Amino acid sequence: MKKNWLYNKTVIITGASSGFGKILATRFIKDFNCKVIGVARNIDKLNALKEELGENFITYPFDVSVKENWESLKKYLMDKSVAVDILINNAGVMPPFAKFDYFSDEEIEKTFNINFLSYLYSIKTFLPVLENSSTPAIINVSSLAGLVPVVGASIYCASKGAVRFFTEAIEEEYRKKIYVAGIYPGFSKTNLFSEHNIDKKSDKMFDLIATKPEKAVNKMVRKLKRKKKRIVIGKDAFLLRLLYFFFPKSANKIVSFFFKKSKLTFFDKLFK
Repeated sequence: MKKNWLYNKTVIITGASSGFGKILATRFIKDFNCKVIGVARNIDKLNALKEELGENFITYPFDVSVKENWESLKKYLMDKSVAVDILINNAGVMPPFAKFDYFSDEEIEKTFNINFLSYLYSIKTFLPVLENSSTPAIINVSSLAGLVPVVGASIYCASKGAVRFFTEAIEEEYRKKIYVAGIYPGFSKTNLFSEHNIDKKSDKMFDLIATKPEKAVNKMVRKLKRKKKRIVIGKDAFLLRLLYFFFPKSANKIVSFFFKKSKLTFFDKLFK
């Protein structure tokens, strides 16, 4: 079988300790014999994953929203003569569904720092390194909320929308040199949602509409092998995009109506 371009690469993955990041790290190592530098804040989870994945998984715990940390990682890898081929920005936080005035300045800054600014910092730092690779790639994980506005997720939408437009801009700027892709997953039961203390009713609802993380990553990998530039994941993402395409003025009202009628505790902060 002919090997694709992903084989034997060195890959940086942020948010590697859980969710999409953990599954991507596992796939890249086991399926493509890659070396993965796993970045996350949870040292214990990173170490546990290293026990599972072995020497091809290099742990480097730090807060991705601090620019100096990226400089430290670059120096660490250069000192060890490790060349990077692929940068996957996956780390993110999702605030609870709520009206805009619910959020403190600190929550707003945290969301933008992790969901958007960390992507800028990582790319700015590693561009000179990636340009030395024969197959350089930048892969930014955004969200369905980066494609369409979602009521109750104003801060999250803004941060992920920024990722989308930034990704599409640099894709054109570097298209002759670097493969740049944006990934837009819909609802998926990762740690982003489990942190919000979802009740049993909400959990059952998410089982119906959410894409399993493993299935989502399978699609990501298939599309990345073909060097697709925009990768949309999940039936909910497909349907919401259609809704906003055909009913741009009333789509948010329709979504809000269904959120309210669901009476899920997940949306309590939005309607109280």
